[in-house]
Amino acid sequence: MVSPKKNAKTKINFIALLSNVDSSIFKVKLNHGFKIENAESELIFKFEDRVYSIASAISHAIKMLQDYKCYNSDETKAYCITNYFYLERDLKTIRGRPIELFDFSQSLVNSYLKPTIQLMRLFREGNICMPLQYFWYLKNNKPKVLARDQKLSYVSPEPYKIEDLELDEIHSFISFTELPFKEKSLQLAFDSFNLSYLL
Repeated sequence: MVSPKKNAKTKINFIALLSNVDSSIFKVKLNHGFKIENAESELIFKFEDRVYSIASAISHAIKMLQDYKCYNSDETKAYCITNYFYLERDLKTIRGRPIELFDFSQSLVNSYLKPTIQLMRLFREGNICMPLQYFWYLKNNKPKVLARDQKLSYVSPEPYKIEDLELDEIHSFISFTELPFKEKSLQLAFDSFNLSYLL
């Protein structure tokens, strides 16, 4: 019997499926290793089919992609944000979750990615959002869910579309707008603005 390597690590993949977007979303550049990616519809569905252990946890993955509007039928594509990090083999936990996942969620997803998406929505019309988020890894060559988050939101009649002339402005707006707003009344209005997009 071969004992596992002491310093062996497990790669944890993060994927946030985007809704209400089109291919213009690729014009936005993200930091901290986050990447906006696209996949033909068959690849997204193949992904969900391949990771049936994940799909079974949330039931009927394909239907959920449609329900959460993570599939652009006009372009026959789906869009997502991806990233990854590594776990030590001997897991230490906070609230039942690995420390590395807790740190990644707090310092990168909650403190950077979610505010960035909110600022993009504030910048122009359209409810760009991340209704489905997964942390998953491979175990014995089979994908397993480590954590997930799902939230329904208002579906825009038109997709969130970024024009070429807006690129410099939107990147500046994201980079130099600090959240939360220091002025309480402004932050309260911003919170109300974000709540208006939730069902």
